[in-house]
Amino acid sequence: MTTRTDAGAEKSFVSALLPWIVAAAVAVIYLLTLNHWLSFKNLQPVARLTGHMWTPEVFSPVFTLVTSPFHWLPVSWVPLTMNLFSAACAFFVLVLLARSVALLPQDRTQKQRDRLHGPSGLLTTQWAWIPPVLATLACGLQLTFWENATTLSSGMLDLLLFAYSVRCLLEYRISKQESWILRAAVVYALGVTDSWVIMALLPGFLVAILWLRGLSFFQLHFLSRLFLCLLLGLLAYLYLPFLHWRSDGYFWAPLQQNIRWEFSQVVYIFKYTQHHVQFLLAMTSLVPLLFIAIRWNPAAAGDISNLGKALTTLTFHLIHLALLLLCIGAAFDPGFGLRDSLRRFRILTSNRDQLLPLYFIMALCIGYLAGYFLVVFRTSSRRQGRPTSPAEKILHKVSLACLCALLVLVPAGLLYKNVPEIKMTNGPAMKEYASLITEHLPSQAVILSDDAPTLMLAETWLARTRQDTNYVFLETQSLKSPDYYRLQTRHQPELLPKDLLSLTNSAVLTDAGALNMILGLAEKRPIYYLQPSFGYYFEAFYVVPHGMDYELKRYPTNEAIATPPPLSDAVFTENENFWKEHDAELRELLPAITIPADVEEMTPRQRWLHAMDIPFEKNIDALGLGSTYSRALNTWGVAAQRMGKLEAAGAHFDEAAQFYPDNVVAKENSAFNKKLRKGERVVAEDPGAFEDRFGKYSS
Repeated sequence: MTTRTDAGAEKSFVSALLPWIVAAAVAVIYLLTLNHWLSFKNLQPVARLTGHMWTPEVFSPVFTLVTSPFHWLPVSWVPLTMNLFSAACAFFVLVLLARSVALLPQDRTQKQRDRLHGPSGLLTTQWAWIPPVLATLACGLQLTFWENATTLSSGMLDLLLFAYSVRCLLEYRISKQESWILRAAVVYALGVTDSWVIMALLPGFLVAILWLRGLSFFQLHFLSRLFLCLLLGLLAYLYLPFLHWRSDGYFWAPLQQNIRWEFSQVVYIFKYTQHHVQFLLAMTSLVPLLFIAIRWNPAAAGDISNLGKALTTLTFHLIHLALLLLCIGAAFDPGFGLRDSLRRFRILTSNRDQLLPLYFIMALCIGYLAGYFLVVFRTSSRRQGRPTSPAEKILHKVSLACLCALLVLVPAGLLYKNVPEIKMTNGPAMKEYASLITEHLPSQAVILSDDAPTLMLAETWLARTRQDTNYVFLETQSLKSPDYYRLQTRHQPELLPKDLLSLTNSAVLTDAGALNMILGLAEKRPIYYLQPSFGYYFEAFYVVPHGMDYELKRYPTNEAIATPPPLSDAVFTENENFWKEHDAELRELLPAITIPADVEEMTPRQRWLHAMDIPFEKNIDALGLGSTYSRALNTWGVAAQRMGKLEAAGAHFDEAAQFYPDNVVAKENSAFNKKLRKGERVVAEDPGAFEDRFGKYSS
């Protein structure tokens, strides 16, 4: 028999103290697995924060405003500090989640109302701690949430705003203080300016307020205050346009771009996304929430017979059980989970953090559904005026045992599934890559890159040993912009030609002007590229590869542009030694990006995932690094083949295809290499047939 404890004491612990305890426990896991440096996920925001992406931001005004003080930190401190900021946001999200679950009403069905002892509908048994803990662990250890908690994520800050709004609404249900709704409105509107998902859920937020307020929602004085609070939060839309107005004189264009982008995402989901994908997105979050929000009254339907009541009760039990198993199963990212749904439409594959509010809703549903079974199978029946039946005692013990089992199996399963993924994402792979792209740089050089994040990666790595001051870092995509050129001139006044500043902007923007600037720099320092590239620079320079660094050297004469000088045997030996030396560390990426061919080749963890019907997912960071290494290996294979080193070239083409199976260029080069090694006569193919083999890359 369950002993009834003091409801006030239980509420004080479960809703006030327990959220901090369970969130702190998960936060310890985050600190142990925290990304201490950079990843593909945080490269762009850190690059913008450190000034490497020099154009003003257009999206995420709240995130930009909150993180702006971090730009005063030394460049080498920013990645770790920002990752800690994301972990702190995740900690407070979990606190709010546990608090919200504890405040959820457990009086939605007649069976629950018969078993509760209090007007608030809160769960007040000695087992009331189980739902908040289960919901927090299921959410906090889910892979997408875990990734965003241990690496800088604007979505985690947006989720914090969303979670606080939900908590405020639940607090209002208990206290009836209007200030909770007004606070929720301000904070939710702030989230709308940052997240298109929160914007899409805005009608649901307003319906929730209407649901809580009833007819008093339509009182003019309340509606006016609610409108003003929403407007106050939406003023955050003006922050980034104001920054643009100060820097480049534009105001309306950035504002329209941000709002138009958010609306376009919402429209894409509802209008252009396939219906089965919409169904999957809603089935594990919004549909359960809608079901548990309804206050059911089976007796009102007219069937008051004992058999009708029993069938209705059984139906409700089965529906709640199915929804609980569905939401918990979705936390493991099976084929019907939110994460798998992202793979079904490409627009969101790089913005998984945008769907974090749906994970929060899913966790709320898990907490409520777990509490449902604690309530409906309670052994106390004082309000019914009859003793507890043996069947009720058995059901109580079975439901309690099952929930306790879930409390152990769910976090254990999530840890077993997700720890290897987190270790790969937050491990040393990115540092190893940064080390490789700077390994063969001379003591002083001009470093070119086609993208700002890669440039920042090299500069941040060199800043660890204070070598970054020896180099000039230039992003080729922005080099022709007058504003970017003026910015770099202030940093390197002794190297960049000042006479270009006195010319018209169009002179700086021409290809010839940018090329002449690089030619001038080549007379002062060596020029190195951080990736294989092409364009007008290579009309005046040819490339000498040094591992993953590419030295640009002037052609001896204008007549030799079409045929660069052959590479020396010393260069061949240097590059072959480079790839052999780092082969082992590079191959550590392959298990994270290679789908096992059959069950016999799987590891025990992969067999478990296969048995659980959890699809293999290529690690995004490992795949990004693999594609980079694949491009470099293919480039060196081409150079080796031109030197007549056919065996070495063929090996590198095959390795390139392993690191990135979609590298169709490497596959074509490998096939061509095999014909050369066999001495076969190579016949020119029909251009159309050749292009067809490139599929989506045929352009």
